[in-house]
Amino acid sequence: SQAKEALQQGLGTLAPGDRFNVIQFNSQPHALFTQPELATANNLARARQYVSQLTADGGTEMASALTMALESAGESAGESAGEPHEARSLETSETSETSPRVQQVVFMTDGAVGNESALFSQIRRQLGDQRLFTVAIGSAPNRHFMREAARWGRGTYKAVQSSADISGPLTRLFTAMESPVLTDIEVSWPGQSASARKNSFPLRPGDLFQGQPLLQAMRGVPSAGELTVSGRLPGGVKWQRRLDLQQAAVGSGLHRYWAREKIDSLLDEARVNAREPDKTAVTKLAIEHSLMSPYTSFVAVDATPASDSVRASLRNPESAFIKDNLPTLRPAGSQPSMTRYPQTATAAPLFIALGLLGLMFSVAIGLLQRRAYP
Repeated sequence: SQAKEALQQGLGTLAPGDRFNVIQFNSQPHALFTQPELATANNLARARQYVSQLTADGGTEMASALTMALESAGESAGESAGEPHEARSLETSETSETSPRVQQVVFMTDGAVGNESALFSQIRRQLGDQRLFTVAIGSAPNRHFMREAARWGRGTYKAVQSSADISGPLTRLFTAMESPVLTDIEVSWPGQSASARKNSFPLRPGDLFQGQPLLQAMRGVPSAGELTVSGRLPGGVKWQRRLDLQQAAVGSGLHRYWAREKIDSLLDEARVNAREPDKTAVTKLAIEHSLMSPYTSFVAVDATPASDSVRASLRNPESAFIKDNLPTLRPAGSQPSMTRYPQTATAAPLFIALGLLGLMFSVAIGLLQRRAYP
């Protein structure tokens, strides 16, 4: 399957000093090792054989697998990279012994994932300083959950549409995970107060990978003074840069980026606290900045003047109707043989035939008894 192919590709990116584990999950999770092990030739061979024998079976119980992956990675103090097979498997790995470790978990699935609120809360509680990356394969996964989980986990989200498309996105993902350009990023705005920090997004910047920009949005701070950005380079070397805000270029659309981040933070806070979002605040932000949200949407209005033929059809609607047969659209990845009515769990035709046969015997016996006893 696509998930197994992706998992094999992930195993191929591990270096000799890394530690890893593979956790599959369906109704119950199961780990290849009791704890993350070094990526030796023998361990990698065992992992490849384990992955090749994985089969899709049962449900998609992600919570217990996440707990197993996050806790085992934290105990080993390593980098964890997790990958689920068909929404069912997870791999963990860690960096070499000579450099500071960045724990990474890659969640890979080609199955549907439910119970979003509980999983979001679990990720927030258990993730700690680890990074969570998500990979959605095919059309079944809940892409909203996968995207938001990666954002919460300060990782990245990748979507793979088909087996022909699987190599490119995963190669870029694993390459970036091997060597983040900057980690432990902190952004300090001039004169930033506790209240102003609530309007700075993201609240916890993720790692910076090669080819990706560092985006930070702030509202309520004048464009004066120096902005300080700090972090750690590969190898653990501290890095810091000061930027003069007076030399900043004027941009357009930044208010929408800030408003989107603010709305996401309000929705995140509601999920964590298991309560309803602040509908008034979300709606106000969405309307002021022309954004879609759970409570707002766009309406397309055609302003093109109607032609004479269109006006005529509106006056006489029946004359404008044209009948045609349209094919039913199948879900992506399904086959024509799969498009049929649901079947029951019993052999209904056989049971009906046996019932009719028994009824015929009963009628025959009744007639014979009448003849025998007139």
